[in-house]
Amino acid sequence: MIDYPHSPLSPGALTIRALPGCAGLALIGDADLTARDTWRAALATLTAGSSGEIHLDLAGLRFIDVACTRELFAITDRQPAVRLIVHHPPAILLRITALAYPRARVEFSQAPCPGAHLSPLPPDGILPPDGTRDSARALRNSGRPNHSPAKRPKTAAGMMITESPRST
Repeated sequence: MIDYPHSPLSPGALTIRALPGCAGLALIGDADLTARDTWRAALATLTAGSSGEIHLDLAGLRFIDVACTRELFAITDRQPAVRLIVHHPPAILLRITALAYPRARVEFSQAPCPGAHLSPLPPDGILPPDGTRDSARALRNSGRPNHSPAKRPKTAAGMMITESPRST
């Protein structure tokens, strides 16, 4: 398996690691025009394990563009019998899939990869002392205001709606 040791702390960098315990990759960083060739080469090396599955852990993926999404779904074109399972997909991948690839043969899961015992780094590339991704998320979110659904401003078609102050 190929290991691409780019630093996840550099803007635009993409780190790709083999997943321990299953056929697949963990991706950290940004999958965009600057990383497309690296992305394509890594995906081309993937073959399904004995279970016929390919797992991708995208918990550390900050951004993916449409072209890289297309490369991702090309796996099922090259290997029609494969079952592609994407763990922890970022919201942008779900939106691109719904809009541009609604018939893509892919499964999205929030569960960890089977047999994986190492978590990929969080998007900022730094793990807290206990080494868990959940505590890293909590550490990053500490001090931020709570934006529960009830407290968020109303949105329509992805646009923020705010009320203008009334003039007196």
